[in-house]
Amino acid sequence: MFSKIIVVFAIFGAALCFAPDRLAVEQANVFENAFDDAYRREGVKGIAVYFTEDFKSFNIDGNERNKTQYLEYLLNVDVQDIFFHPSIQATFDLHTKNLLISYHYGEVLYVFTLKPNRALKGGYQIKKIAPAY
Repeated sequence: MFSKIIVVFAIFGAALCFAPDRLAVEQANVFENAFDDAYRREGVKGIAVYFTEDFKSFNIDGNERNKTQYLEYLLNVDVQDIFFHPSIQATFDLHTKNLLISYHYGEVLYVFTLKPNRALKGGYQIKKIAPAY
């Protein structure tokens, strides 16, 4: 009887190890919904965002902001628990000028296509935002 209980717990524990991170999935869904809302509310042309080369700071409507402030502005949510979850990452590709928002194992959720901004040396402006799928 005792060995059967151990086997049941071992199977349950193994299933938990391979199950997706439920919190990460929920946060990714919140991120996606908030992004869609911001996109519908402001549209691509309504978001005046300028990226610096190192992707560490942004200029929004003439105000310098860091990455967290930018995302909070764009999504109109507190991104501390969403964007900075270990499963969600952002990568800026200087070659293609794309900002990739990815989730879990490198699966890309959103692609921000950027264009050079002549008014801000070394910066980029959002040209297009599209879901990756």
